[in-house]
Amino acid sequence: MLVWFRRFVRISLISVFLVIAAGGIVRMTGAGMGCPDWPKCFGQYIPPTDVSQLPADYKEIFKVQGKEIADFSAFKTWIEYLNRLVGALLGLFLFITTVISVFLWKRDKWLFMASFFILLLTAFQAWLGALVVASNLAPVRITTHMVVALIIAALVMWLLDRVNTMIGKSRQSFRITHFRGLLFIAMAFTIVQVALGTQVREEIDHIAVQISDRTQWIEGLSTLFYVHRSFSIIIFGLNVFIIYQISRQIPFFDHLPSQLVAASLLLNIFTGVIFNYAGFPAFAQPIHLFAGAVLFTAQYAMFLQARRIQVL
Repeated sequence: MLVWFRRFVRISLISVFLVIAAGGIVRMTGAGMGCPDWPKCFGQYIPPTDVSQLPADYKEIFKVQGKEIADFSAFKTWIEYLNRLVGALLGLFLFITTVISVFLWKRDKWLFMASFFILLLTAFQAWLGALVVASNLAPVRITTHMVVALIIAALVMWLLDRVNTMIGKSRQSFRITHFRGLLFIAMAFTIVQVALGTQVREEIDHIAVQISDRTQWIEGLSTLFYVHRSFSIIIFGLNVFIIYQISRQIPFFDHLPSQLVAASLLLNIFTGVIFNYAGFPAFAQPIHLFAGAVLFTAQYAMFLQARRIQVL
């Protein structure tokens, strides 16, 4: 039963990242309002594929905050709908995980308690997604939506680490003075950076309506963009230092979290350079967001390993 539990925890973790990636694609394509209502889409469980399948006054019927919605786009509608389906699958996998954890109560009650809490948090995330739609993509709610997704990823990682330790598949640990505090700071910095990035993305959405030339978008951004860009240097240096410290005890190529942190840093730098010099191409946006989520989760995996030394 423990092995099956671990399998579904792994599937759930992968699903969390798929949800984050899908959310990035929604933002990239501007499909956030592709479905103006929730949980249905244009009042249907299976969304329309052509405007002829909607009533003539659909813009009036599906007003958001008293404003008429944009012209129907089958592409944007189905992008948003598939995003919701991926989220529903995550909920299903977490529900199965919670059910299995009931049978493991006597062995470790925390497996059930954590699984159930994650399931509730995911339900809250779905409700928050409905609020995002109802608010016509309010920036603060979008940022909160992303931060909650990172928290869910971290909690699922905690579950995976715990069950791996129980099975005996995860024994890597390291001892570095005050290292947990350093990792906590690194994770906090990453969350702040992700939040700043979502705010910059909102500014770009407003600028894009007024300026069609992508190469001029940077000129219209506030100082928030430059704070976000400069802060990335601090985050890069801090994480390189962390990887170096760990590599003194565990070889880099034998330590998956270090490899994931390094890869996500490189991806963020690469996409950041593209943003700066290529006018914010759409394809780079979900990659940038996805890399940030991987960075945070890998940092948390390091934090768990540094903590495990206390009980070995």
